[in-house]
Amino acid sequence: VVRSESVAVPTCDQIKLHPERVARLCQNIQLLFDPEIIVVGGGIGLAPGYLGRVKQALAHLHPPFRPTMVQAALGRDAGVIGMAALAKRAQPKTITVNSNVT
Repeated sequence: VVRSESVAVPTCDQIKLHPERVARLCQNIQLLFDPEIIVVGGGIGLAPGYLGRVKQALAHLHPPFRPTMVQAALGRDAGVIGMAALAKRAQPKTITVNSNVT
């Protein structure tokens, strides 16, 4: 890591290793939970060519052990939209009672 004006900037070697590390993480997720797909998003995950590099790092695996990976369909806002949807779903339903009923 190189420091530039007190901000840590990753080196080229670290950037090259990142897709391989994410690929290893996704392989472990596949082996543990067997999801149908793994959705990749965020600023780095949606960068041009990034998902292809992760998939390339997984190419040596046999299909049952290789995760199916796709980019987030909602782009960079996918995480925020997903969290808002979960929060809305978790809110209790309001019941209105008519106090004028005799």
